[in-house]
Amino acid sequence: AVRFAPGNGFIPHVGEGTNEGARLEVDCVLDAIQAKLTPSAFIHGVAISAAQINRLQAHGVAVVLSPRSNFQLYGATAPVAALKAAGVPLAIGTDWSPSGSLTLLDEARCLERYNRDALHGLLSASDLHRMMTADGARAVGLAGQVGALARGEWADLVILDTEGRRSLADVLAQSALPQTLAVMVAGRVASAPLAWAGRWPQLDHCSPDPRDLCGAQRLICGANAQRPLAQLLRQATYTIDDSRLCRPQATDDCVAR
Repeated sequence: AVRFAPGNGFIPHVGEGTNEGARLEVDCVLDAIQAKLTPSAFIHGVAISAAQINRLQAHGVAVVLSPRSNFQLYGATAPVAALKAAGVPLAIGTDWSPSGSLTLLDEARCLERYNRDALHGLLSASDLHRMMTADGARAVGLAGQVGALARGEWADLVILDTEGRRSLADVLAQSALPQTLAVMVAGRVASAPLAWAGRWPQLDHCSPDPRDLCGAQRLICGANAQRPLAQLLRQATYTIDDSRLCRPQATDDCVAR
């Protein structure tokens, strides 16, 4: 049984695998949502067949790619070239930390490695950027709310130090946590350099991050006063190998097997 709220966007994990069961799952969910008018997006879609691509396009279903997790678990990822050729909307996501990327930029670099090795450069840097922004918003039914720097949108954004790089491809390839100056959510700073304290008008419930990630002191803002940042960081669920955030993650695991 496939259950969803007809008036809401529907974003399930579908076709995650390479066996017949995963392929049947794609048809099963497509059958269930064929009369649905609100947005749907399938996460993964590794098992999607050529015939199913036509159904995705006809129903306006997007696909959220998670290549690193797919390659690590199944040795393959969704049929990116065929999906793009059919006009199926594409976005990108990190899946989860055990087999995915720690950051969206690392996931984009994983897809770029596959793009270079197997797709012969089919995807441009602008394609990757749109998958992380405007096309991602469109895929999950949030176009016009997030995904672009535009009047009336929520101003969820990341400010990167380009370090003099002039091409989008170079910025995407070289940016990691040290180049991430600030993160804003709904126009309010969520993370910024400690030096911004007292100099930025939209800082709310901020405290210094005790970790000094990548050798830099940062502010974390917006935390619940009853659950201070230091308390959250002591919990096992927040333990991350910080060194993996300080440089672009290697893409040797982003190769089809």
